[in-house]
Order: sequence, then C-alpha cells, then structure tokens
Amino acid sequence: SQSSLERCFSPIPRGDFMNILVTGGCGFIGSNLAASHLSKGDAVFVVDDLSTGTLKNIEAFKNNPLFRFEKAS
Repeated sequence: SQSSLERCFSPIPRGDFMNILVTGGCGFIGSNLAASHLSKGDAVFVVDDLSTGTLKNIEAFKNNPLFRFEKAS
C-alpha cells in the first residue's frame, strides 16, 4: 500500500532535474526555497501544517504542474 506522500508525489524522472521535498514550505524560507527550485525546473512537493506559514506564500505556484502541496496534521 502506498503512503500519503507516495500518493501525492510521483517522482518525475527528467534528466538532471530533481524532485524536491520542502517541509514547512508555506513559511518565508520554505516558500522561497520552493520558488528557487521551481525556477530551475525541479519538481517540488511542499508539506506544511500551516501553524506559522500561510497558503498566500505558495499561491503563485498552485497552477505549476511541477508543484504539489499537502497539508500536514
């Protein structure tokens, strides 16, 4: 059986590009890290419980096919 993480994020093998997991990705540092990797063409999966971060910080990524978000509990 697949874990929640495996169901939400299927690795994308694409040459030199990477699959990146950012925990706390809705915070200031995490969202900027996600933006940096997306700009390089990397696939980014963000996990955040939104205790201090906000969805506003990742709003610009929501339509990017290389971006995934999962709210942690």
